[in-house]
Amino acid sequence: MTQLEALIALRDAVEAGTANAKQFQAVWPGYMGLTTLRAVKAREAYGGSLDAALALKDAVLPGWGWMAGDKGTVTVIPPERMYAETGLIGPTCRIADDPARAMLLAILAALIAQAGANEGR
Repeated sequence: MTQLEALIALRDAVEAGTANAKQFQAVWPGYMGLTTLRAVKAREAYGGSLDAALALKDAVLPGWGWMAGDKGTVTVIPPERMYAETGLIGPTCRIADDPARAMLLAILAALIAQAGANEGR
């Protein structure tokens, strides 16, 4: 499974509410079966921790900002220089009752966009 495929599978499982530890580890594999901090933070964000979602964003999207909107909408915002080069505003995701999960989905959407762009090179 490619990184892009693992990201898409995890995004779909997070959206459906069926994500499991193996899916998080497929995206952020550890060494010799150990779980990475990124996988732990992603699972905590999936469980509702906004602090974990913010820590994950800082780890995997350094320099990116974020913005919360109405009814659980969360947008991750690329750094100014990236915006100037690409015009990319950043993914927006909505889960009304769980802003941490919405942030996780926005992070995954940004990583999918990056992996797709890198795969096309």
